[in-house]
Parts: sequence; C-alpha cells; structure tokens
Amino acid sequence: MPFGSGYNALVIAPPAALFAGALLTGFILDWVHPISFMPEAFTLPAGFALIFVAVNLKAFAAREMIRIKTTLSLQKPATDLATEGVFRWSRNPIYLGMVLLCGGVAVFVNSLWFLLATVALAVVLQIGVIIPEEAYLERRFGKRYLDYKASVRRWI
Repeated sequence: MPFGSGYNALVIAPPAALFAGALLTGFILDWVHPISFMPEAFTLPAGFALIFVAVNLKAFAAREMIRIKTTLSLQKPATDLATEGVFRWSRNPIYLGMVLLCGGVAVFVNSLWFLLATVALAVVLQIGVIIPEEAYLERRFGKRYLDYKASVRRWI
C-alpha cells in the first residue's frame, strides 16, 4: 500500500525507512559474510568525505525547505517549491544525501554488501519515491514545477 494520500506524494514507504532498511541489510549481510571491495588505505578518508558531504547536503536542503516554510514530510501537502540553494543543482538533494550517506558508510567500513545496499536504495528511491513525488509536484505546482524540472537534474 502506498504511503501518502491524494494530497501528497504516493510513495511506497517513508524514505527514512528505506534508508534504514538499506543500512540494516548491509549490516546484517556484512556481519554474516564480510566482503571488502577497496584498498584499506582509502576507506577511512574517502568514507568520511562522502559522509561529510551527505550530511551537509541533507542539512542544507532541510534548511532551505524550512526557510520557505514547506514541509519535509511526504505525509503533508507541499506548500511551496524549493528551487534555491542546493535545489539549484539537484531536484532531490535529500535523497541524494541518503544515497551518499549509505555509500559513505559502505566505503568507511569497506563492505561490498553496504555498497550493493546503496545501489538498491538508489533504485528504490528512484522508482518508489522520486517518480511518484515528481508526479505529485507536477499536479500541485504545474508549469512552475515543469520549468524547474526542465532546468535542474533529478540527482546531480
């Protein structure tokens, strides 16, 4: 059953739950059968860098949405369209941040399972969250969203 109603985006599940599920899946699989995928010398600095970028990307996106007084929740109707700040470079900086954060964890702990969970998270977010959310935003904001969509990439 979709998460939401006709007044908001009908997504398959809350994005935070999908993110948590990806991390949990990576953790369990790595615990059962750890598989590394990169040289150890790079894992800590590269993983930390990805995590740092992800956390800041999500924070700047949330700050912009709060600034324009629109909701961060998919359960509530959007009151405005975020197009400034990090939203000038990505239509989905919060979801991009989730994927980068999961990928940063994958690199930091050097786990192929976490990396595969990151890819799965990106696919599920794309199909189950972003596409339905874009359809909702088209209905809600019409030409304004279509113009924004034409000028800003979905991810980066």
